[in-house]
Parts: sequence; structure tokens; C-alpha cells
Amino acid sequence: MQPLRATPLEVEQQVIFATQLATWVWLAASDKIPEALAPHGQPLPPNEVGRIFRQLRSLPALRGNGDAFIADDSLIHAVSEAVLGNLLHEARHLVKGGFIGAEFVDEVLIALGSGAGRSGIGMFTMPHELVQLLIGLADIRPGEEVYTPFDDALQLSLAAAQAGASVFTEMPRYSPLPYLINLLTKQQIHVNAGRDPITHPSFVDGPRLRSFAKTVSFPPMGVRLPLETSDRDLYGRFRERTTSSSVLAARHVLAQTQRRAVILAPNSLLFGAGAERSLRQDLVHGGLEAVIGLPPATLFGTAISLAVMVINLEQAATHVEVLFVDGSADRFHKRDGKGRTTLTGWRELLQAVNQRRTGDHVTAVPSQVIEENDYQLMVSRYARSPMIDAVDEALRRSEVVPLEELVEFIRPVPARAAGSAEELPVEALEVGVPDLPEYGYIRNPQKRVRLEALKNALRPLDILISVKGSVGKVGIVPPDLDETWVAGQSCLILRRRDGAHLHRPHFLLLYLRSAIGKASLERIASGTAVPLIQLRELRKLLVIIPTAQEQAAAEQAFGQLVTLQQQIEDLRAQQQQIAAGFWPLPGLANAGST
Repeated sequence: MQPLRATPLEVEQQVIFATQLATWVWLAASDKIPEALAPHGQPLPPNEVGRIFRQLRSLPALRGNGDAFIADDSLIHAVSEAVLGNLLHEARHLVKGGFIGAEFVDEVLIALGSGAGRSGIGMFTMPHELVQLLIGLADIRPGEEVYTPFDDALQLSLAAAQAGASVFTEMPRYSPLPYLINLLTKQQIHVNAGRDPITHPSFVDGPRLRSFAKTVSFPPMGVRLPLETSDRDLYGRFRERTTSSSVLAARHVLAQTQRRAVILAPNSLLFGAGAERSLRQDLVHGGLEAVIGLPPATLFGTAISLAVMVINLEQAATHVEVLFVDGSADRFHKRDGKGRTTLTGWRELLQAVNQRRTGDHVTAVPSQVIEENDYQLMVSRYARSPMIDAVDEALRRSEVVPLEELVEFIRPVPARAAGSAEELPVEALEVGVPDLPEYGYIRNPQKRVRLEALKNALRPLDILISVKGSVGKVGIVPPDLDETWVAGQSCLILRRRDGAHLHRPHFLLLYLRSAIGKASLERIASGTAVPLIQLRELRKLLVIIPTAQEQAAAEQAFGQLVTLQQQIEDLRAQQQQIAAGFWPLPGLANAGST
């Protein structure tokens, strides 16, 4: 592929075109194509390559995989005759050495999934261990018909075929890649490229969708479809009127599956309201067998957190418990220090689901409990660990109330940075997440903003909690304010209710900063790319009711923390003053501080 890097082709185009040329040479060496269509030693101009590719597409010997040689003439003509000659020479060398075939597919997928090639098909390539987990969860038996929609790179399809299944896949992208992979691996996977399974499913029996024994799928993430997709569906698949491709893809999978479905989905499907909740309700009462939460960065090049849902449609009526497995626990994965996570414990995850073996990080939850939690399926809410068990035991031994009985929840008002083109009449200092200290009061926010009107300004002893990004950080407003302060957009204001169990808010601040408080907040955190805490979950957070003596002790302890923090600030100022005394820049105060 090296010669193509000087051409205007995108990385994905380079990889696919180089694979087409290598496959062409490989087929000719295997006597799979006529001599007249084989690449010979003499140089070939681009228009001749395009002509041969068009003829190869209709060749019966390719067994329905002629679209492996789809090629835009403009793409071929972007490659000079000299570069074509170099590529064909390299391909002949690889074929002669036995490097072209099933193993070559792995190299192609690595190239597509690399940092430079992460676009198009490269966005959906999966690491080998994740593919093996998904296929293992499907429990495929030889001879079964297995459906793998959206499988652009045939990763799931190939693994299912190797398990002995007859495999059917369709995908929205019209690309030669799946047909090339079919040829190189000598598989008979039924491929329909260019057919969106949601909007234009191609595997039908007359007016009905074809039904498959098992389905394994990783649908595209973050795609929005027109509302007409659900409104005008001819097959009765969609119960929700939504634009969410994740919801529609899950409904489509359920409609084409007889016995067992395995879906890799973003975490947003596990906690979202509206259509997502409606889908989850049907899943919980319709055969959801297990949910596995995966660690961030499991996929190449993205930190988005994903989960695996296993649905047993045969036992839908009798299934009363859902198994939750925390695959993000350290024992199941390792990090390489470069932002990549390897699912080293995929076999253990598979065994936990197949044997329904509960224990640390694995728990079985009755469907009634899930219903009481508004059908939330975030694994962090249910999966067990020694820390979670200790938190629950502490809460059981104490008198507790939901947070909403202690405080009011006040949202921040949208603001603009001071100095923007359109100045608003009210100026204030904005307290953001970086301003929330580990100890003591919030000190000296620096960001000035302007507001349309003064609303929801911070009051002394208000507590701020971050609910987006670095979730769970808390801070308390000092008793005296010289200027107007407002909360940043990633925070919520917690203001003590009159007549609540709290006489002073310091206890609540220390509670939320404690090990119990942090663990409780982590448990309700959700989100895909950006962590967040939903207000409805925060309202129900259980807080231990303090005695009057405990509240007084908390206020005294907080005072000690404030004193210590001030001493630390004073010492830091002394450090800076001492360091600034050496080699200062003339006329600049403190220029030498370090």
C-alpha cells in the first residue's frame, strides 16, 4: 500500500484498492479467472484495469462476489500507471510467498482500524477478543442460520461461519470489502451491501421478514434517522416513534430473531428516557438474559463505553432475573498505557453468563427490582463488589432519606463569557468544576460571565455538585460573598430545605465527599462518551441522617479542614516568595516564581 500514499486517495480507499489488486493477482494465480482477465507482467494503464474490473464483476466463478471489484473510474485514474505497476509487482510477491488469503484479511482490518484510517468502515472494526465474546454469547450450533446485520468488515460473520453457521449479513454501505473478504477466506457468507437493515431490509419471505435462529450485531452508534422510518415501517417492527438508530436497530434485530440475540450497544441505550426506556421495558419482560458493561476504549480509537445485551427469546415468558456483569472491573481487562483497553478476561465473562455464576462484579437481579429502578440497565447500578456490599451494609444499618428530602435542586442559568460581542446586562463570577476544591470552601472563581437577568445566584453555604464530565465533585460556597456568583453549566446547586434534617449543610458536603458518598455517586453515573448524573437519579440518592452531635462534629471537622487549607495556601505563598527572590526580571513583580 506504500505506493498509494502519494495519491489523493483517502486511507480507506487506499486499503480497499490495494486489496482489490492483491485479490485479483491471487485469483489469477489460483486459476479462478480466465487468462484473458489475469494481470500479466506488462504495464497496465488505469483504463484497462477499470475495464477488467467491470468484466470480473459479472464472472460466475466468483460465486456472487463479483462486487469485490466495484471501482469508481475516477478512483482508478487517480493512480498512475507506474504506481499500478508497483502495486501489482508487490501483490505478485505476496501471492508467491503465500501471504494472500484468509490471514491477509487480518492485515486489511488492522489497516482500516488504525488511527490514520479511522473513518468509514474503520470506525466499526472490533478487536479479536470482543468478536469472540459476542459470538460465544450467541451459542451458535453448526448448521444454524445466523444473522449479522451492519457487519461492514464481516468480522462477526466470519466468526459465526467458523462456528459452523450459515451466515447472512446486510449493511448500508455499498463497498467491495465484504465481497473481497468472502473471496479471500473462501466463505459462502450471504452478503447484501448497500441495503440498510432498518430502512430497506433485504432478507424477506414475501411480505414478511425472514427469521433467523440467532443474531449477533453491532449497529452504528449515534445515527439519527427520519421519523418516517418508524412511521412507515411495512413489517411492524417499531413500537416507538423515534429517530434513534440504536432503538430501531434493536427492534429490527428482535423482529428477525427466533431464539437468541446478542447486541453490542452504547450505554445511552441502558439509561436514556423515552424510546430507550420503552425498549428496555420490553426487553426486561421479554427475555433479556444478561447485560455486560465493557470498559472504556474497548474499541479501537474511541473511549465510548459500550455494553453487551444478551436476549433469550425462547425463555421470554419464564425469565425473571437479569444477570449484570461488570466487565470494566480490573480483573477482566488491561490497559496498554496508550489509551487502548484489551478485554483479557473475555473467556471469564463468557463463562459467567453461560453458567449464570454470581459473585464479585456479577449479580442476578429480579425483573421487579429493575422495574422499581425505572428499567435502568446500567451495570454499575446492580453489579456487586466488596465496596458496593460495604456501602449497602452501611446504608442498611442506618436511618436514611433520599437527597431530595434534604435539599432543593437548582439548575444554573445560561451565561456568556464577559467581553463577547453581545454584552448582557448582568455580570457575575462563574463557579465551574475546576473551582470545586478537595477540601474547604470554594475560593475565588476567575471566570467572569454575563447574564440576561440575575437568577439562581449562589447563596452562602450552597453546595455545588458536578453532574457532567468529572461527575461527583462537590464544593460549598463560603459564608461571605463580595460579588455575585453563579454555577457553571456542568453543576447543580443543592440548597438546604427549610425544616430538613440538616441544621447546617457541612455534614452533607462531607458525606458526599466520603467513601460512601463517592461510591453512591459513582453507582448512579451514566453516559457514553461524557459521564453524567441524571437529576432523577440524584434525587433518590440515599443519605444517612445525622444526629445533632454528628452534625456538630462535622461542622467542627470542616472548620479544621478550612484552617489547614489556609495554612497550606500561606506556605505555598511563602514558597513562591522565596523562589521569586533569585534572578528576577527587572520591572516585573514575581516574574521568577516557580
